[in-house]
Amino acid sequence: MKDIRQPKKSSKKTDGPAPGTACMDRSGNLVVSCRGCDQFPDAGSPMCIRCITSAISTEGVSDRIQLKAGKDTDISGQAAEVLCDLAQLRRATLPTNGTRRCSACMRSPVRVMGDAWADFPDPSFAAACDRLYSLAGDGPECAACLQRTHSALRMAEDNMERVREKAARIASGKGVA
Repeated sequence: MKDIRQPKKSSKKTDGPAPGTACMDRSGNLVVSCRGCDQFPDAGSPMCIRCITSAISTEGVSDRIQLKAGKDTDISGQAAEVLCDLAQLRRATLPTNGTRRCSACMRSPVRVMGDAWADFPDPSFAAACDRLYSLAGDGPECAACLQRTHSALRMAEDNMERVREKAARIASGKGVA
């Protein structure tokens, strides 16, 4: 089990997983412990979406997600599918085979993608693209790296749009196409 968010400190002992942790149960359900968290478990809130998608990224996809709190919440079907899609989007990373100079660069792929996803579940890909080209690169390797990063941002933005459209179809009752 791996930590996915900071639990609220409590002197009470509880049974089950520690607050802010997630694990797969024997049935293959993802169980996220919300006990001790200062947020009310709401699968539609940005804080909970971040926590749930982080748990999915760490533990793996599941058809059923359980938020364990005072009153447990089960997420399944198309809602769980959309959360798993979001987690897979976040997991997509760029290759980091650059030099030490690249890792120190403010426009390195890792930093730019980190900035783009900072506002997840509403990532800011356009702002990350703008920042990417704010200064000129020093050499041909910089140009190639910037292009790869730009392509990865565009792909992530397109994939995010597909997930948003899928969620909108589900919410409108039209189902998944």
